[in-house]
Amino acid sequence: MRTPVRMANLLCLGAALLIGASFLTPLWSLTAQAVQYKMDFPQGLKVYLYLWKIAGEMYELNLMNKWIGAHFPERALEMILFPILFGGVALACVACLFLSRWKKRALMAALLGLLLLTLVGLVSLQGRLYAFGHVRDANPPIVVPDFTVPILGTMQLWNWTISTAFGVGAYILALAALLLALAYVVTAREARNERTWS
Repeated sequence: MRTPVRMANLLCLGAALLIGASFLTPLWSLTAQAVQYKMDFPQGLKVYLYLWKIAGEMYELNLMNKWIGAHFPERALEMILFPILFGGVALACVACLFLSRWKKRALMAALLGLLLLTLVGLVSLQGRLYAFGHVRDANPPIVVPDFTVPILGTMQLWNWTISTAFGVGAYILALAALLLALAYVVTAREARNERTWS
């Protein structure tokens, strides 16, 4: 097996393993801090978003959300679809190891699939965050103006400071996309060299 082909295969395998690892680490996190929770939760109330679940201090946050009529979904359609779709991209990466003639096209399809799913995930998350602050109970105990939690950054909601950030899983997926892009470049260059010599 030629060195460029071996390198492309290693990059594909690395991308597949990284996508698998992204299932085990949070993609995104939210931290809500307020004076009344400072004693019990000095680091703030945390929410961690995985590809397949939401974890964190959900009980306390749901109690807090009732006061403003907001609802944080603990299960969503995305948590069923995204694991299947991202798993499909990981399997496509593995399939590229056994392809020779269609390898370049398969790599491009896997890369575009990963980038498209990431974009859809970001749009979906922002939509959920918008709905959280706008689609609320009609007469909550405490009335607050409509709000939108940002995907990245910090906002103030009454005495609450809400901060959001990407998690390790998001950076793992970004690295997987980079490996796929490198595998495509190596494969395309090798195909071009073969045409030159033939």
